Amino acid sequence: MTEELISTLSRIGELRVISRTSVMHYKGTSKNLGEIARELRVGSILEGSVRKASDDLRITAQLVDTGNDEHLWSQDYDRKLENVFAIQREIAQSVAEVLKIRLLSGEKKSIEKRPTENTEAYALYLKGRYYWNERVRDSNDKAVRCFEEAVKLDPNYALAYSGLADCYLIYSDRGWLSPREAVPKGKAYARRAIELDPRLAEGHASLGLAFLQEWAWQEADREFEKAIELNPNYASAYQWYGVLLSLAGRYDEAKERTERASELDPLSTVIGGNLWLRLLILGNRDQAMEQFRRVVRLNPDSEQVHSLLSMIQLMDSRFEDSISEAEKASALLKGNLGLKSQLGFVYGMGGRKEQASQILNELKEAGKNEYVPSGWVAAVLFGLERRDEAFEYLDKAFEEHSSSLFYFRSFPWFEKFRADPRWASLEKRMGLRKTLDLRAS
Repeated sequence: MTEELISTLSRIGELRVISRTSVMHYKGTSKNLGEIARELRVGSILEGSVRKASDDLRITAQLVDTGNDEHLWSQDYDRKLENVFAIQREIAQSVAEVLKIRLLSGEKKSIEKRPTENTEAYALYLKGRYYWNERVRDSNDKAVRCFEEAVKLDPNYALAYSGLADCYLIYSDRGWLSPREAVPKGKAYARRAIELDPRLAEGHASLGLAFLQEWAWQEADREFEKAIELNPNYASAYQWYGVLLSLAGRYDEAKERTERASELDPLSTVIGGNLWLRLLILGNRDQAMEQFRRVVRLNPDSEQVHSLLSMIQLMDSRFEDSISEAEKASALLKGNLGLKSQLGFVYGMGGRKEQASQILNELKEAGKNEYVPSGWVAAVLFGLERRDEAFEYLDKAFEEHSSSLFYFRSFPWFEKFRADPRWASLEKRMGLRKTLDLRAS
């Protein structure tokens, strides 16, 4: 129930609704509601429990004002499983009434809409989103299977198509499949979601991400704006919009969008890492370090934390420390070629040319049997100061339409290499300028 209830509540524009990823972070925690509220920066918390016996549900929900620990509202529901969506609508309407929020007509229609009539498809969708949020290749594969089963059970389930779109677009972004294979599938699934439900924010955000990966900058801008208009509490739309604005050279706006994403999903290490990068690009080093410390508190043992720390140390010329952290990140996700590429780059920058060359050979060898983004090979070559070869691989990345070029444009540790006029030529061919007017016709 949690995912769809959060989705339903998030369509009430005056509410700031925290994502399911953040909510589930506190499952089984010993922290009290006041501590959780301070970490999430919210004034009220809706908590509850679900008990299921066969097709019978018993749901308990209560709304708590965390400022004075006052119970604002509570209700028990004894219903059949088939009535789960009706219960969520009732809870959303009750929360709005208690908090004295006036529902607009569009919001009323949105929370009354049932995403699917098939409860099994709904359960598969929730499981798929859980796996997708992990941002690991095996989990993304599992998410695809969940969403595919969901649309088999309900061919008109728009949210499940948006889930499939997001999976294929993440395949492309993370270099797990080639953009030419993954992006058209992601785009088709996003369009199918919108065809089934033109007012589905998730569908428009997915289509915006597809346009972004096609380098169709204006179209991506339009779809992200539409997604935010339809659901001003959808964190992923703000996160991906921040990526677009950063690529467009509009760094202050990119930071604002990413900050909003972080407000909506404060426990997401992916969004937290995005915000760290936005602050770093603007030169806000102290704020960036504070943001990094937040990411560490959330998930101290994740590969992303070690990866980020490695690059912080690299920029401070602490090469041995940087290498140590990059090795930890790569060890946590063995076989992840993106982290292997980072390690090769750090080895090269730290003077360990033999180890960097070994990784370079591994990436080239892997590329004979699977897709390896040319930008990853280029990164290791830059670490080895073999710039001519590196730019040859960036040219290949351009032909691939690889998202690795986005990272090269954005990451501060590539700044000295971007001074090469060959990079300016690549940006021009991508349709990028120092500052891009996304509303240009």
